[in-house]
Amino acid sequence: MQEGSNDYDGLYQVTYWGPDFAKPLKADMDISHRISGKNLTVKTPDGHEIKARLCERAGNAINCGNDTFTHFN
Repeated sequence: MQEGSNDYDGLYQVTYWGPDFAKPLKADMDISHRISGKNLTVKTPDGHEIKARLCERAGNAINCGNDTFTHFN
Protein backbone atom coordinates (compact mmCIF):
# COMPACT_ATOMS: atom_id res chain seq x y z
CA MET A 1 0.00 0.00 0.00
CA GLN A 2 1.27 3.47 -0.75
CA GLU A 3 0.40 6.63 1.15
CA GLY A 4 2.09 9.68 -0.33
CA SER A 5 5.78 8.79 -0.55
CA ASN A 6 5.48 6.00 2.09
CA ASP A 7 5.09 2.34 1.14
CA TYR A 8 3.52 -0.12 3.58
CA ASP A 9 3.37 -3.89 3.40
CA GLY A 10 0.95 -6.03 5.37
CA LEU A 11 0.46 -9.77 5.80
CA TYR A 12 -3.17 -10.88 5.62
CA GLN A 13 -3.84 -14.59 5.95
CA VAL A 14 -6.98 -16.35 4.77
CA THR A 15 -8.06 -19.62 6.36
CA TYR A 16 -8.98 -22.53 4.11
CA TRP A 17 -12.66 -22.35 5.05
CA GLY A 18 -12.97 -18.58 5.47
CA PRO A 19 -13.92 -15.94 2.91
CA ASP A 20 -11.21 -13.83 1.28
CA PHE A 21 -12.37 -10.27 1.89
CA ALA A 22 -9.32 -8.89 0.06
CA LYS A 23 -10.51 -10.09 -3.38
CA PRO A 24 -12.20 -6.75 -4.28
CA LEU A 25 -8.91 -4.86 -3.71
CA LYS A 26 -6.99 -3.96 -6.87
CA ALA A 27 -3.68 -2.23 -7.56
CA ASP A 28 -3.79 1.59 -7.56
CA MET A 29 -7.17 1.61 -5.79
CA ASP A 30 -7.86 4.35 -3.23
CA ILE A 31 -8.78 2.69 0.07
CA SER A 32 -9.51 3.76 3.62
CA HIS A 33 -6.92 2.47 6.09
CA ARG A 34 -5.38 3.00 9.50
CA ILE A 35 -2.15 1.95 11.19
CA SER A 36 -2.16 1.09 14.87
CA GLY A 37 0.93 -0.35 16.48
CA LYS A 38 2.03 -3.29 14.33
CA ASN A 39 -1.31 -3.65 12.55
CA LEU A 40 -2.62 -2.31 9.25
CA THR A 41 -6.41 -2.22 8.90
CA VAL A 42 -7.89 -1.74 5.43
CA LYS A 43 -11.53 -1.10 4.59
CA THR A 44 -12.68 -2.75 1.36
CA PRO A 45 -15.12 -1.08 -1.07
CA ASP A 46 -17.88 -3.43 0.13
CA GLY A 47 -17.38 -2.37 3.77
CA HIS A 48 -15.32 -5.23 5.25
CA GLU A 49 -12.37 -4.39 7.47
CA ILE A 50 -9.25 -6.47 6.97
CA LYS A 51 -6.66 -6.55 9.75
CA ALA A 52 -3.14 -7.34 8.57
CA ARG A 53 0.21 -7.56 10.29
CA LEU A 54 2.30 -4.50 9.41
CA CYS A 55 5.59 -5.60 7.88
CA GLU A 56 9.02 -3.97 7.90
CA ARG A 57 11.41 -3.83 4.97
CA ALA A 58 14.99 -4.85 5.65
CA GLY A 59 17.18 -4.67 2.57
CA ASN A 60 15.86 -7.22 0.07
CA ALA A 61 13.47 -8.84 2.56
CA ILE A 62 10.16 -8.09 4.24
CA ASN A 63 9.75 -9.12 7.90
CA CYS A 64 6.19 -9.79 9.10
CA GLY A 65 6.37 -10.89 12.70
CA ASN A 66 8.10 -14.29 12.64
CA ASP A 67 7.82 -14.59 8.84
CA THR A 68 10.44 -13.26 6.41
CA PHE A 69 9.90 -12.97 2.66
CA THR A 70 12.46 -12.11 0.00
CA HIS A 71 11.33 -8.98 -1.83
CA PHE A 72 12.15 -8.50 -5.49
CA ASN A 73 11.56 -5.14 -7.20
